[in-house]
Amino acid sequence: MERGGEPQIAATLASAALGHVDSVAYAGGLCGVSEPRLEKGVYRTLLLCVDRLVDPAVIEQFEAEMRMMPHYIPAIRNWQLSRVAQAGGRADGSRVRR
Repeated sequence: MERGGEPQIAATLASAALGHVDSVAYAGGLCGVSEPRLEKGVYRTLLLCVDRLVDPAVIEQFEAEMRMMPHYIPAIRNWQLSRVAQAGGRADGSRVRR
């Protein structure tokens, strides 16, 4: 899977000016939209690393709790929780929260 996609991004990622870049590739996961026409919101991305040795039931509980965050934090209007298909860099990301 090629990272960057566009030549300008690929050139920037290859620059000696960067110390390192963490990256992930993922398909869109579960999401919620309470304000679909939001245009001037703040877009944040959180890369999470889940230990592969953790019991799958614990991971499912963690994901369920992450999906419930908008119910307790009204500022979260539109969100997505995805599993990482491929990670690069120093971090071994396994989940992406947007």
